[in-house]
Amino acid sequence: MISATEYVLFTLRILLVFGIAFLIPVILVLLNFIGIISSKNIFRSWRMAIFLAAVISALATPTADPTSMFLLMFPLLALYFLAGGIAKLRERWLAKRHKTEMADLLGSDDPNDPQGEATVTR
Repeated sequence: MISATEYVLFTLRILLVFGIAFLIPVILVLLNFIGIISSKNIFRSWRMAIFLAAVISALATPTADPTSMFLLMFPLLALYFLAGGIAKLRERWLAKRHKTEMADLLGSDDPNDPQGEATVTR
């Protein structure tokens, strides 16, 4: 029979570990929006992400079976790569915005012509 204090401590530990683990992708996206980390850095460290997801999953799951570990590990990895994808999309959007701003600044009508040089068609 499990006592009430053991049950509450177990539940709080599980909620705390899962909550922190699922906030890591949000923190990665926030760091990208601030400009501290790039999507290239996020995707470059995928091996460390898999290792940390496996360790966190192994420590957080209440049972010793690998199934519950993988059931936590896969969403963690999916959210990690989703954060990298969001960072990549944002970087593409910023590059496109910068390109159009440069074209507007230089007075070019064509955003593909950042130098403002007129193209001659024959």
